[in-house]
Amino acid sequence: MFSLTFEITGADKVIKELDETASRVRDFTPVWRQIQQSFYEMMSRQYAMGGRKQWEPLSDSYARWKERVAPGRPLMVLYGHTKASLTTSSAKGSIANFSPMQLELGTAVTSERGYHYPYAHQYGLGHNKVRELIDPPPGTAGKWARMMEEYAFFIAARSGKWQSATIQDMGFEGE
Repeated sequence: MFSLTFEITGADKVIKELDETASRVRDFTPVWRQIQQSFYEMMSRQYAMGGRKQWEPLSDSYARWKERVAPGRPLMVLYGHTKASLTTSSAKGSIANFSPMQLELGTAVTSERGYHYPYAHQYGLGHNKVRELIDPPPGTAGKWARMMEEYAFFIAARSGKWQSATIQDMGFEGE
């Protein structure tokens, strides 16, 4: 068996400087758009699969009513407003709010009487069964965190500040 090992002198200093510079990133708006797209793709998959953990079936009486009113529509889609609001930013009721340090995604779709069905299903309120609409698969938060980290490192590297400071500190300024 052959193995090759090497050590980069000063790597800890480079990482520390990069982390400190990355922590000064004050606007994540570009990465929010990437996370938003990832969210919409995740939601589209969940609707296509009938929920990540398979949504509870409809009661027999409601299933009969729904078949008369909206024949052939899948579970959790009566008119399609909630699904549209969770899979695209242009749909009525879609929540997609960005600020430099915050992202908010979701749905504000309600019934004509103002009842928030998505919220009621998410938590099983009233006569609604729990049907988690927003149910990210394991690893999703980590994936989004890595997207933010990569963006922060990109900004740090692009700034040039850490590059020249690190090169100087490591004694490579003459090379």
